Amino acid sequence: MVKLVKLISGEDIFCEVESIKDLVAHEALIRMKHPMVLMPLGQGPDGKTAMTFIPWLQVADNSNVEVRAAHVLLVADVTNAKLVNAYQAKTGGIVTAQPCQVPQLAPPG
Repeated sequence: MVKLVKLISGEDIFCEVESIKDLVAHEALIRMKHPMVLMPLGQGPDGKTAMTFIPWLQVADNSNVEVRAAHVLLVADVTNAKLVNAYQAKTGGIVTAQPCQVPQLAPPG
């Protein structure tokens, strides 16, 4: 499940939380898989701001990252289907099909 991890620095990171390890007393680590952040692309033709996901760490292996739990304010489930699908499309995850209406065809003849 895609999670939103908010750091004390104010960064919002979208990821899959793989594990929470307690290495020593009061020193827990949160292991994040494919951490991504939302980046604005500019204004679209509809007047809304277009966004995309980019890797949180630009110059490092971004597949698994560990962060000290003391630097995390919260971890929450992402329930917005468009955000979840966009994240999964960028990270190679399974994208959930969205329901749509199929127009009825007129009978031949």
